[in-house]
Amino acid sequence: MKQYKTIVNGATMAGLAIASCDPEGTLIVDRGNQLASDFYASMRADPMPERVIQGEAARKFRAGMEQYPSLVQDGQLAITEGMPALGKYVENQKLQILFDFSIISRKQNMNHLTLTGICRDEIYHIQAENYVDTTEAFAKQAADGRVTESLNLLIWKNGKDPVICLVP
Repeated sequence: MKQYKTIVNGATMAGLAIASCDPEGTLIVDRGNQLASDFYASMRADPMPERVIQGEAARKFRAGMEQYPSLVQDGQLAITEGMPALGKYVENQKLQILFDFSIISRKQNMNHLTLTGICRDEIYHIQAENYVDTTEAFAKQAADGRVTESLNLLIWKNGKDPVICLVP
């Protein structure tokens, strides 16, 4: 059984950010097959104001995005142009992602969660200390009716700054 510190459900922008804080200890599982589908599907341009970027992972991401001039046009982020940059960032950070992953069950013990899922006709049993669901469906209601810890609660319990993650 493979073990991780954190399992993130959803290769969303939030999921990618969480995994960037600990690429070796984090596994992202996603029912679909697209990075950042939460942003990409919106097909809108978002403002890109100048701001101080905090954290090494965020700086690397911003630097990668700036290598694609079509990404930022008139101060707006064109996310549809950003998939190559996002894919390169995921590759460079060595983020671990299982796409086309369907969760069959989640079992919580005192110290860890065991997740069972199917991915491309293979059954996976994965253990982790933390489980974070970043999917849109969870934002509306948990799939199995259980309350899963939100990212904010997870951060609060661990006493960490909710904005900054430091990569060693």
